[in-house]
Amino acid sequence: MIQKNEKPLIFLFSLILLFGTTIGYLLVMTITKQGMPTIDIILSSGRLFSPELCLIFIIFTFLLILLFNFLRGLKRLCPIIYTIQICATGYFILEIIYQFVHFTLPLPQGPEWLIDWFTNFNIYLLDRSHQYIALIFILIVFYFTIPRLQDTTLHVGNINYLSNFLDPKKPAKWRVIAIRIAGWFFLFSIVFLLLKHKTGELTQNLYMIFPLFLGALNNSFIEEFLFRGIFLSHFKEIIDSPYANYLQAILFGLFHSQFIAIFHSIFSGDMSGFLGGLLTQLGILIIYTFLAWIFGRSALETGGIGTSTFMHTCVVMAIYLSKGMTYL
Repeated sequence: MIQKNEKPLIFLFSLILLFGTTIGYLLVMTITKQGMPTIDIILSSGRLFSPELCLIFIIFTFLLILLFNFLRGLKRLCPIIYTIQICATGYFILEIIYQFVHFTLPLPQGPEWLIDWFTNFNIYLLDRSHQYIALIFILIVFYFTIPRLQDTTLHVGNINYLSNFLDPKKPAKWRVIAIRIAGWFFLFSIVFLLLKHKTGELTQNLYMIFPLFLGALNNSFIEEFLFRGIFLSHFKEIIDSPYANYLQAILFGLFHSQFIAIFHSIFSGDMSGFLGGLLTQLGILIIYTFLAWIFGRSALETGGIGTSTFMHTCVVMAIYLSKGMTYL
């Protein structure tokens, strides 16, 4: 957490991030010889965080920090906005790396298997696991801003912590609570699988269990590290823990919803599509925010992200199971 006497530096650091990301974007666009995309192309691309959207968000957070610095009652929120801006910068960097590699490096010349391997490597490593690049960047920055690592939730935590989360009258250990919640999700996914008559697909795709598990664990660890680790740890140093949990949960819900994409319907004049998309995204926001609140409460009470990562991985695996053990 940035100390009170260092708060004026937040504005300077925020300005450096804004300047650096803008220069980086212009350089990559020049090297890859890409033209500036229009708003319509950005909204209809289907990408969760394009470099352009990241840059717009970084500019927006910088303006908020600038505004809050002149409002005494809101000035204490600047570290929270700065925390979010750092993470947006991390995602901007990984997207720029993806753009550079995808549009600059040529496909290798050789046998078909080599081209196929390179293509899949490009899709998987650069389009998913390259999020670790953003985490490394974020960790480097937060290493200098977290006063004591033991005060954060960047640990496994005490999974045997007694909590009244499920039953106020009968507290249970969080490892037991986590197993129960995971069991409910798997039960729901099995029912959904039977209703969709996809048991045949499940039998055919059993060989996908291990790679799907690795993908689920990879996805869950990254998001738990970011939201319940970095975000929650910093937020609870600035505001009360319950409100810090609400804030990270809302951010998690927004992270998984795509409200930006539905505005493409407005540009195309499809108002029915906009309303349908809006209702869908609101439903996604509510579900993911609620899940993030549960994960956050687990992290706060156990002091780590061990149980939340376990529950998160099980939820993702339950989703895969409901689809017949496929990504799609």
